[in-house]
Amino acid sequence: MVVRPLSWLLIVSALILCLASAYACEGCGCRGGPGYRLANGNCVSWAQHEKHKTGGDFPVGSHCEHPQGCRLETLQGVKLLGNGASK
Repeated sequence: MVVRPLSWLLIVSALILCLASAYACEGCGCRGGPGYRLANGNCVSWAQHEKHKTGGDFPVGSHCEHPQGCRLETLQGVKLLGNGASK
């Protein structure tokens, strides 16, 4: 099978784009999550986020990684955790 130069260029370009997009997203919240990490090192899911809302605060050991800060609206009011801040 002979691969034409243009086909080869398209294949290589597609591979580079796939690899670059895999490394472009860093930290919690870059893929649409709430943006903070639990003390165990895992990113918080939206389901866990809802549980913490009803609990009234960020869990102990939370670490915010969202560039715009982390926000938790509770019955007691809005709780904010700045980018890089820990609870």
